[in-house]
Amino acid sequence: MIECFDKKFRITRDEQGDLLIRCRNGFVYEIGPARLGVWLTTGRPLASFDAIHRRWPTTAVEQLGDGEVVFSYPMENDKAAIQFLRSLGSHRKRRLSEEQRSALIERGRQFHFQPGRGAGSALQAPESARAGKP
Repeated sequence: MIECFDKKFRITRDEQGDLLIRCRNGFVYEIGPARLGVWLTTGRPLASFDAIHRRWPTTAVEQLGDGEVVFSYPMENDKAAIQFLRSLGSHRKRRLSEEQRSALIERGRQFHFQPGRGAGSALQAPESARAGKP
């Protein structure tokens, strides 16, 4: 379900391989087929949730800790979910024109791999060190 937002938001994976959308103070993930889970870390988690709940009354607290809150949001439709994700400060996908893209590539070209820096170059360790000999 979270894959349907890949055109608007940057989607990453956590250590287990689950899809995430990072936001201002946490991340959004998929709980079930029609629910998004939100994990926020703030100094005042209940106040943060209350502010979100006033605007999105269908949200429900799943877990409340000292410095974080986990809540869920039911997906009624894609447009409402996109508005919800934007209100959390979710990281949007970068959009570049073809000129901007080529300018970035050109600026980064000097840092690309340079031939001659690998095997056989002057920076290579001596044979005795590579063989494990003293």
